[in-house]
Amino acid sequence: MTTIPESPAPLGIFKQAPGVILLVTLTLVGCVTRTKARADAQAAFIAGQQQAMTGMQRTQGSSVTIIGPVRNPIVPWTEDMTLAKAILAADYTGPTDPNDIVIVRNGRAIKVDPNQLLNGEDVPLQPGDVVQINPNASASRPR
Repeated sequence: MTTIPESPAPLGIFKQAPGVILLVTLTLVGCVTRTKARADAQAAFIAGQQQAMTGMQRTQGSSVTIIGPVRNPIVPWTEDMTLAKAILAADYTGPTDPNDIVIVRNGRAIKVDPNQLLNGEDVPLQPGDVVQINPNASASRPR
């Protein structure tokens, strides 16, 4: 039979409760693992955010955004893209012809008269333009 030699007081606790070593070890390992998991999750979150921002910048730069009653708010930009083509590609669904159209380009608003489009005077668009279309609200209300 093997006997455990007597040890000084600090080690005596381990003889009396051998599970304490296991508990202390698991606690220390668990904290490190939890910290690493948090760091990994944060790194993955940041990478996802960067990927989303890159995709948005790429999409914004090569498309035109239409805000208003349309089915397709993002229209791929082409070199011959005009306002009328963008409105058709966006599939305008307003109850009446628009009465107000604004193109936002580089932070500046450019107001466009809808009658200009109806008379065949189209406006060329640039990548990243945002077109705000407001239908004639008064014409769609019942009287």
